[in-house]
Amino acid sequence: MAVYPTLYSERVPVAKVQPSAVPAPMQSALHSSLDGLQRLIKVRLENDIRRLNGIRSRAQANEYKREILPYYWGYCSAVVSRNIYQHDSIMNYVAVWCMDCGEYSKSLLIAEHALKSFYERGRLRYTPGLRGFKRNLAETLAESVADVALKHPNPTDMRGYLVHLYEITRLHDMTDAISHKLHKALTLVLQESDPHQALIHCQEAYALRPLKQLAKIQQRLEQRIGETHE
Repeated sequence: MAVYPTLYSERVPVAKVQPSAVPAPMQSALHSSLDGLQRLIKVRLENDIRRLNGIRSRAQANEYKREILPYYWGYCSAVVSRNIYQHDSIMNYVAVWCMDCGEYSKSLLIAEHALKSFYERGRLRYTPGLRGFKRNLAETLAESVADVALKHPNPTDMRGYLVHLYEITRLHDMTDAISHKLHKALTLVLQESDPHQALIHCQEAYALRPLKQLAKIQQRLEQRIGETHE
């Protein structure tokens, strides 16, 4: 992976993550220095990653993630509440694991904080992803939520999560394929409630991959918008 010399941070306050169901050892550790807590959590993280790498079943892996995630809430809460902005593999893993388990609100809250620390790639931002993954953090999260929305029987249920995700990733570098998925998903979830925004996303998705389905949606949206101005 290329090394980028300057790490930028947006120092914007973020709502505190609730450390619900934090085990007693982690609660007591919160009173020690954050560096000490980080060392404890990193040991836990390495052990959990090794265990997950040994699980072939995705369903079983996600079940294990649900069991271990409460051990990380205290640390995430401390990082967010103290407005600490630096590349943090713990925060990145927790954001992705929450997403894998369907904990979208928690994932986006942590991701919003993590994505405020980034390297510059021209006009775009870049936040490193998980170890061994080709995708950066924004790509991993964007593709995950977009895939869920595109396969969801009622995509509008994902509207709030997708809009939030787009807001925190739109300035980040992503592959055209993942950007296409994200814009297509936003088109589907917004076409009824906000046709103007849906049309913008539809045009972006079509420019990246000109599918007939998108052309039909674009025509329908333009017709609907035109009718409202008559």
